[in-house]
Amino acid sequence: MAMNPGSTSGMAGDYNENSDPQLAIINLMTPYIHLGIDELNVSSLPLVIADFGSSHGRNSIIAMKIFIKYLQEKNKFVTSPLVIHNDLPTNDWTKLFQLLSEDKSYHGVANGYSFYEQCLPDNSLSIGFTSSSLHWLSKIPFNIKNHCFHIHADNHERRAYEQQAKIDFNSFIEHRSRELVPGGILVLSIPSFDDQGIDSMSNYFDQLYTCAKSFFNEQELLNLTIPLYLRSLSECMDYELFDRCSLQLIKAELTECKASTRRAVSGLNYCATNDSEVFDNIIELINGLTLDTSERHRLVNNIRKSKQYLKSDFKANVTRTSRVLEHCICFSLSDPMSNSFSVPCSDHEHDQICSECLYLALTLQDINRAIDNSKDDEEEVKRKMYKFTLAYDAIQAWKSHHLRSVNQDSGRESVLDVLGEDAIYLNLDFVMNLPNTEQSVMVWCSITSGGLIGPYFFDETVTGLTYKQMLVDYAWPQLQRKRLYFQHDGAAPHYAVIVREWLDEKFPGRWI
Repeated sequence: MAMNPGSTSGMAGDYNENSDPQLAIINLMTPYIHLGIDELNVSSLPLVIADFGSSHGRNSIIAMKIFIKYLQEKNKFVTSPLVIHNDLPTNDWTKLFQLLSEDKSYHGVANGYSFYEQCLPDNSLSIGFTSSSLHWLSKIPFNIKNHCFHIHADNHERRAYEQQAKIDFNSFIEHRSRELVPGGILVLSIPSFDDQGIDSMSNYFDQLYTCAKSFFNEQELLNLTIPLYLRSLSECMDYELFDRCSLQLIKAELTECKASTRRAVSGLNYCATNDSEVFDNIIELINGLTLDTSERHRLVNNIRKSKQYLKSDFKANVTRTSRVLEHCICFSLSDPMSNSFSVPCSDHEHDQICSECLYLALTLQDINRAIDNSKDDEEEVKRKMYKFTLAYDAIQAWKSHHLRSVNQDSGRESVLDVLGEDAIYLNLDFVMNLPNTEQSVMVWCSITSGGLIGPYFFDETVTGLTYKQMLVDYAWPQLQRKRLYFQHDGAAPHYAVIVREWLDEKFPGRWI
């Protein structure tokens, strides 16, 4: 094997902050976790739950809490379970230990073995879990000649990777079957491609390899081979293997988890809800319900109208003190549990109703009721309700974004009104369209009390290093002020570690 995975020491913070796709998969697995726990039938105590491939901990802890919460709801244990976080010995365990010490909601320990070998004693495991881990191979048969990912390999190379993946999958199942107690369960999420051979990763690796060819020589490209293998659903359903290991398959299903996309939008949150997808998902749910034609038509039309309203008029109606509850920034953004982060609506009443907001709320209630009253089996109702809940939360998040965006704009104006001669205000703003062009560009500008520096335009997204260099070259010569106001829209480059470290160095305790 030419690629040495080595140690991941020092990566924990980066991985935990940039593993949202893996977290999305865990959230998608919730109905399957519930289904598995419903089938759990063990008598040994305490319950032992193991996450095989827990990495640096953030997502693993969230997954374990999902298990524990449903176990409590179903009265499946009388004493607190023991949670085992498993990963390679070279894993950076520091962040996991820190998160566990801060959380304290369950008893968790670490286990430093490859999950392709036996990790626990025989008959000791109640629940085994893994998510987004089994596509990693224990080793690569050999380096791929003309690419870094097996999907783009030739037939001979793909067969070798297929065989290695089969060996690894067999090893994982065989070892877990020995560790499981009678009546225990395994819940597995395995990245795969669909029946048409379409997957969500090959395009990214293709772009990665295209970029790498500009920097690496032939030997370095050869060593770039990534030890991943995406299985088909049939490769994950080896009934002969399951029978040999005395395992009964409860459910196997291919479910799509679309990759999250960072969307450039005006305002505080640079990762915004994909509104079209959310409403399309709700319409798909409606069409999957047993409803008469007129009711289905009514719900679909109401959802489409609500989508258009949130995309257009809702933000225009938002004000700091509105008589409509949903449009009132003071009410919506106040924390009722904290006087420091709340503003009373003492100068106005919420005595008006927005008909569009009301129609949306009533329509969502009707959809929720229709799912709850559907004649599908219990598990199908749970899945539909879970998808509806995700869509509902996304709509609320989108409305919250609009409220924060309007509030942010007013805050920017307030800063400029009170900016003194000894202060400077930096604004790092979002992707915008220039007049007379369809090209989106990044905009950066520095506004001071004495004038305007910039704006600067880029034809592609820039990095934190670029922002730091711009501060050094253009802003620093004019930053001999007592105070710095640093405002950005939340995009990663704007608030990159390298930018914050530079600000801390130049303005220790003096930048906001």
